[in-house]
Amino acid sequence: AELIKQMIEFIPENVRASFTRDRHVEIRPINPQNPFQPQPEAPSYAHYIRTHDRIAVEVDQISLHQAIAAFYSDFTLMTTALRPHGLSYISPSLQCASIDHAMYFHKPFRADEWMLYDMDATQSASSRGLNFGRMWQNGELVCSTTQEGLIRLREIETQ
Repeated sequence: AELIKQMIEFIPENVRASFTRDRHVEIRPINPQNPFQPQPEAPSYAHYIRTHDRIAVEVDQISLHQAIAAFYSDFTLMTTALRPHGLSYISPSLQCASIDHAMYFHKPFRADEWMLYDMDATQSASSRGLNFGRMWQNGELVCSTTQEGLIRLREIETQ
């Protein structure tokens, strides 16, 4: 919410409601970037993430924590391959799609407690990006992710 307030002047009116709506999880970037003014950067990104509320005791199961992590693992993973090109997920000519996404759960963890999600892209060429992520909690690697994504720039029609 604090970052959105800082960027509100950059958010186009047609996407402002979607961009400023409440999210199911709380995300705190390590080095925030303004997606409306992307600059070429290293192909890495990290943030802390957790649910806003504690998981209710009656549904508190490992599988629920894994499902929540799977849900939020996709939020920013593919964007790491965009960074060297000075693009962001909202660049107007960008077409992106996930080709595949895999997760590996190493240890039990809590999605309602802070986890560090660090991500990097090892390859970004030929309209594809290969991304890797690691989720850490209490200094231990609890989950790993991989994703290959389609990344294309379309020509924008001018009138």
